[in-house]
Amino acid sequence: MGRLVVEGFRTDSLMLGSIRVAQLASGIGIVLAILLVPLLLKRSRPA
Repeated sequence: MGRLVVEGFRTDSLMLGSIRVAQLASGIGIVLAILLVPLLLKRSRPA
C-alpha cells in the first residue's frame, strides 16, 4: 500500500486522463491480493 501513496507524490507520473497509471496499477494489485491470497491459502490446505 505504500507504493500507492508514494506514487501520489511523484511529479512526473504517466497520466491516463486524470488517473495516474502507477497508482491505478498499485490499487488493482492491492485489490487482487486481498481477494486472491485468502482464496489460494484456503485451497492449499489439506482437507
